[in-house]
Amino acid sequence: MDRTARFKNQKNVDPPVWVPTPATSITIGDSRLMHGGPVAMCIPEHEHAEVQVQTRFVRVAGESGLKPLSSSLYASGQPHRAAIEDNWEVVVIHLGPHTIARAADELFSHDRVEIKPFNFLRAPFLENLNQAIREEFRSPIEPGRLYLESIAHVVAGHILRHHASTGAPRSIKGILSDVQLAQIRRFIDERIANEFTVDDLAKSVKLGPHRFGERLRLTTGMSPWQYVQARRLELAQELLKHSRLPLAHIALNLGFCNQSHFANAFKRAFGITAKAYRNLR
Repeated sequence: MDRTARFKNQKNVDPPVWVPTPATSITIGDSRLMHGGPVAMCIPEHEHAEVQVQTRFVRVAGESGLKPLSSSLYASGQPHRAAIEDNWEVVVIHLGPHTIARAADELFSHDRVEIKPFNFLRAPFLENLNQAIREEFRSPIEPGRLYLESIAHVVAGHILRHHASTGAPRSIKGILSDVQLAQIRRFIDERIANEFTVDDLAKSVKLGPHRFGERLRLTTGMSPWQYVQARRLELAQELLKHSRLPLAHIALNLGFCNQSHFANAFKRAFGITAKAYRNLR
């Protein structure tokens, strides 16, 4: 008996079909990230052009919060179905053909890719990434597109390295030069209050997003999102020292969703509130 049928028998009713909404789905290029639950739902058998990664989260007796139960990977064009029960949640990532092909071209000697699907297995690395996506969707603050895009790039690279037949890996050597880092900082500073993508950052130093992400990590130890966030907070320190701008204005000028988002990020990074930091000068 498949899982959807067992679920139906347990409840004695047809589970409602999951229909993502703007609040539970965000599109980035040709990829999409979605969050479903905690109400029971199902998705009838279907297929699509995207590669799909999903993780289901369940409540474990005697433990607080939800824990990852299993993850699944579906290839482009592979028929599949899904169902979750009450008080469960699911994170689904659709990686579009362009995203997969571009990652393969950057990371391997040719872009021919054959995904190796799996169903309902434990995949700790993917579970941790999908947990981060789940927390972003559950936050009262609107999901950060740059943050989610960074995760999607990492997921694509991981799938190709560990769950696909590909060409020989390309060697990504070297670090970003001081000139390149200065170009990246200038790009961020000029657009800090606006949305931009990992691809935009990579293009500022004439690299693809995957090579850019790897070289940035080798150079700074940070992901693109972490690097941008660190730059935001560095600029916040300067504004707190040398201006009397209200905290709400600083938050918006530096691309934070609101003052609360800025305040939480600042205290988490420096162990002191933005207001207390200003009073130190």
